[in-house]
Amino acid sequence: MEKKLVFLIPALLLLSFCCNAQVKKDNGQLNFSIGPSFPVGHYASKDIQSDKAGIATTGGVASFFYTLLFKKKIGIVVSLLGQINPLDKRSIEKSFDQLKMNSSAFVWGTGEPTMPPSNGTTYPNWKFKNASWKLATLLAGGYGEFKTGSPHIAVTSKAMLGLVYVSSPKIDGSSMTDTTNVHVTQSSESAIGFGYSLSGGIKIKLNNKIDFISGLEYFGTNNITFKNVVASVTGVKNPSNPATMTAWQSTVTANGKQTISSVNLLVGLSLQL
Repeated sequence: MEKKLVFLIPALLLLSFCCNAQVKKDNGQLNFSIGPSFPVGHYASKDIQSDKAGIATTGGVASFFYTLLFKKKIGIVVSLLGQINPLDKRSIEKSFDQLKMNSSAFVWGTGEPTMPPSNGTTYPNWKFKNASWKLATLLAGGYGEFKTGSPHIAVTSKAMLGLVYVSSPKIDGSSMTDTTNVHVTQSSESAIGFGYSLSGGIKIKLNNKIDFISGLEYFGTNNITFKNVVASVTGVKNPSNPATMTAWQSTVTANGKQTISSVNLLVGLSLQL
């Protein structure tokens, strides 16, 4: 009997160790968070005459990311992020109401052909359609999780780099008066660039499988190039009188550049795998 116990006790200890190892094995965590996105820098600039201005306003962001700790505190993170920032339509309309536009190029009409004003003319009552910047990113990098004085609360940090897909907003606006109609458009184009993200946050344990997470993130990109952006201005003078009506149009095709930068406030849940 004693001999059997000698063999049985080590076997039980080995089985207990294996079970504990399986319980403690870290398969990582799957995280989902959402929140508002606040443009900053040139991306938030409202100066329509600057080629650096994004004229973006507060939007939203959603983030899926996987984290895996290697040594309890340090690990890796892989993230998929989607972000949308509408154009500040009211700011654009106000700026166009005050903008002196130089018309040029082709003129046609049933009346005496004349060139439209070219010394700078303002047109009132501008109305623009809703449009937004849209982003999708794939980022990867380092992840840190550090204990605090409470066993249920940890401080987290992430630093990531990767690719970003950006779709620029389609601009479509008109000025309508009794004597002149002016229509402005700019095509929506897409491009791929490089993005990065730095963030810090907290994690609060709700139970053995689920944590509440929150964080503040800075997201930025390189100066992304959008190729073959088409912008046009079309004007019609005296549109209600065919005898004196004249029209003009100016079209430009060029490359545009934009730097994306925002501060994102995120809250969500983390699931232990």
